[in-house]
Amino acid sequence: MNMQRGFTLIELLVVISIISLLSTVVISQTREARLRAENAQITQDARQWMMALERYGLDNGKYWGDASIAGNESSNVQLICLGLPCNGQSIAEDTGFKDSMAKYIPYINPNRKAIRYSLSSYGSYIFYQNDDYINQVTLLYFLNGNANCLAGTEKNYDPTTKNTLCYKYYVYKIW
Repeated sequence: MNMQRGFTLIELLVVISIISLLSTVVISQTREARLRAENAQITQDARQWMMALERYGLDNGKYWGDASIAGNESSNVQLICLGLPCNGQSIAEDTGFKDSMAKYIPYINPNRKAIRYSLSSYGSYIFYQNDDYINQVTLLYFLNGNANCLAGTEKNYDPTTKNTLCYKYYVYKIW
């Protein structure tokens, strides 16, 4: 008698559970790799902006937005979007900034993926303020997870969104 023996139900369930466990590990590793790649892209873009702002400062003897006198508006604060998409309070499309920086860097990176830092703000920005109290120009960018910022930049990790805000002051004067 030639009896063919098949797989038992237990053997099939063990094989299925092993396959599902391996696929879970592979999917989680793929997600981590994607987030690291996004952080690398954002960090590279931020490095380009830092170099552009430094070159502007060398060519002009001062950083963009460095005012010699206090502004006369009490609410002259704006966020200038450095890539798409951007979201936040009072986002500005500053053509003066765009024209000033055109020599040093292409203004928009259409491949930018927004990293949500807080409920109201994500993307990459130049924060500009010149009013009766302060003259400030700061580069801000956001990274996935508790990531490392570029050298010379400050870091602020938000545990609620699990993302990191990196920023560097270029001008900081109190009037």
